Amino acid sequence: EGLKVGYFRPITIWPFCDARMAELGRQAKRLIVPEMNLGQLSREVERFVDVPVVKVSKIGGITHSVEEIYEAIAREAS
Repeated sequence: EGLKVGYFRPITIWPFCDARMAELGRQAKRLIVPEMNLGQLSREVERFVDVPVVKVSKIGGITHSVEEIYEAIAREAS
């Protein structure tokens, strides 16, 4: 569909990859952060970037589906 989308998966979150996150924030228009909690990682990302951070939180032990991630990307691209 012509959308420019990247993917970054931190292997560990402590210590947080603040320099890499700041670099990604300079390259992106916004960051979508799918996470299986109430947004704790999103808040950490927000500390290091100057672009909007879109939280896609989910609780209950069921992972995000491909469709949920795609919908978040499509919603933000429009």
